[in-house]
Amino acid sequence: MPTPLRELPKLSAKPGTPAFLADAPAHFRWMHAHAPVCRTKIAVINAVLVAGYEDCKALLEDDRFTRDRRKTGARTKSPLPMPRTVRILNNNMVTEDDPEHRRLRSLVAKVFTPKAIATLGERVEGLCAELLDDFPRDQPFDFIEAYSLPIPTTVIREMMGVPAEDMPKIQAGLRGLQRMTELIPMLTMLFVHMPRTVRILDAMIEAKRGEPEDDLLSALIRVEEAGDKLNHEELLSLAYTIIVAGYETTVHLIANAVLTLLQHPEQLAEIRADLDGPLLDAAVEEVLRVRGPIQTTKPVFPKQDLVFAGAELPRGTLIMPCLATANRDPAVFEDPDRFDIHRPKRRHLSFGGGPHFCLGAALARLETKVALRALLRRFEHIELAVPESQLVLQGMPLWHRYDALPLRVR
Repeated sequence: MPTPLRELPKLSAKPGTPAFLADAPAHFRWMHAHAPVCRTKIAVINAVLVAGYEDCKALLEDDRFTRDRRKTGARTKSPLPMPRTVRILNNNMVTEDDPEHRRLRSLVAKVFTPKAIATLGERVEGLCAELLDDFPRDQPFDFIEAYSLPIPTTVIREMMGVPAEDMPKIQAGLRGLQRMTELIPMLTMLFVHMPRTVRILDAMIEAKRGEPEDDLLSALIRVEEAGDKLNHEELLSLAYTIIVAGYETTVHLIANAVLTLLQHPEQLAEIRADLDGPLLDAAVEEVLRVRGPIQTTKPVFPKQDLVFAGAELPRGTLIMPCLATANRDPAVFEDPDRFDIHRPKRRHLSFGGGPHFCLGAALARLETKVALRALLRRFEHIELAVPESQLVLQGMPLWHRYDALPLRVR
């Protein structure tokens, strides 16, 4: 018999809280053993987490669910009146279903194919070399600010044609995301930073109308001006989505990879012995599996009352496919908590699945691999500059990312 929603087990700690972050893998193990579908809260919102690999994979491909809760017919009134600018940015390629999602994605997909992304390798290598030249020797520094942040930020800025002076303004607004579980930072993000970001994007678009360049934003402006495939609000949200998704996750994938390799010196030594070999690729995939920066996808909502994975889910229920637990499913990955660059290839779900499989997967992989190879080739000695216990995980329910990663190199 399916389990009613109200009778589903409840996670003992809310994702993103200190109690959860203290030992997230223990909560993942509990979910696999006792509650593959369970109740929790994401910030102040009731949610259902789905833990199993096969269940998450199926959920990402099941058209009985929608990413747009309005399509369920359930009440969608926000507890707060949302500014128009927030609604514009939230109605984007990531939150749309087909055919709207497919239409928007098709406008940029060719730029992000593995073949197209491979042409960026030389530029990323040059950028890494410039940044490594500036590393202090034998002195503590924040690896994220010095290396893992500027690499993907610069690449996506150049791809989109964002003026160098505008990128920090857009990034400043995103810093509010780091504390979205707290009321005041959340309100500041919604009512100050996001409207400001829309104004910046609008000004940028108007400037490019008069002086178009050979970049993705100029190409999208031409599509919008044609009038049949893209309207102005969609242009704003698409530009915002590509800029944010184009760098934010990769920043923390690179940082998480370095920390993980430092924690596994024997495997790091194997990679160093053949930096152009397959083990570096394997390491990136294994980091994505056990320490991917994204813990869940965007929520989905049943379009009607239904049963999924043995649970009764009323229409409009907020469902989170938990990628982090799926990637540690013992039914799929042997000894799932172990980091192992020799693990037999099994496809993790860190880039999601189904129609919304991450458009930037090839770019994230390339940037991370090139960044790691350049770092390891340049410096023989890399170590944490503080005890590991002093590293601070940001209190975000959907991410695995650190405030800073202090290192020392020589």
